[in-house]
Amino acid sequence: MAQATLVENQIEDGERLVEALLRANFAVEAVCWIRTSEDERWYLYIASKLVDDKGPAAAYRDIHLAMRQIPDVRIGPFEVKAIGAADSITIDVLEFQRRYPTQVPAWFHGARLGDVSIDEAYIYAPVRP
Repeated sequence: MAQATLVENQIEDGERLVEALLRANFAVEAVCWIRTSEDERWYLYIASKLVDDKGPAAAYRDIHLAMRQIPDVRIGPFEVKAIGAADSITIDVLEFQRRYPTQVPAWFHGARLGDVSIDEAYIYAPVRP
């Protein structure tokens, strides 16, 4: 099977979505695109305490509302995965950001994030409210 390539449009739209969420006071802990070893598609993972506090339905409602407010967004609603701040993926992304501090996004080519086997990931710079 052919592997999907993460394209600049997806990366830019991910940044635009995070900006819209922050403007709406949505608590964003970490953001990354991940292609798992089991799937050839990329998914935008958005980590938030809202998932831990009020559940994923509340997070998805706010995320989808923010997406509808972005002109010409090219990320589909099913390409986004809301995860909690306590999720093992979030913990590993934050650890990566602590270990390699930078204000720019970075590619991650490790074998795992949390308990998920991955092919690769694109980790956005640490989120600043």
